Amino acid sequence: MVIKPRVIVANPPFAEDGNTQQAARFIKKALNWLEKGSQVAFVLPQSFLTNQVLEISHDNTQILLYLSGLLDDEEEAWLPILPEMPGWALDGTVFEAELSEDVETFEQLSQHPWAIRRFRHTPYPYLTNEELTQKLRIDSMEERL
Repeated sequence: MVIKPRVIVANPPFAEDGNTQQAARFIKKALNWLEKGSQVAFVLPQSFLTNQVLEISHDNTQILLYLSGLLDDEEEAWLPILPEMPGWALDGTVFEAELSEDVETFEQLSQHPWAIRRFRHTPYPYLTNEELTQKLRIDSMEERL
């Protein structure tokens, strides 16, 4: 008989160079260990947070960027197109990217647009929140409260 935990609270291992591969493997294994209907909490860096280009300006010089995890009250702002942003990220695809630790606001990001880099697709971007929750076997926050 295999005993599975009902709760996991963890701080996944992240390399100092920002490599998230080891942490991603850790998180995937932890999610597979859980019993269905269990709860999980992970300490995650900003690079794991959701980002998305919501709109491009008419003159194609700025983007309306949704970026969670900054200190700003708003989670979206108009910024110059980021130097390292790949073309696929401009079409509204949800993505992850690494953000320098010294950037905490949209104003700082607009002054240092190279501070966001290493863009990558998020896993399962085609799933709805409900489908993703079901796939990862995580109860939604509303159900836990």
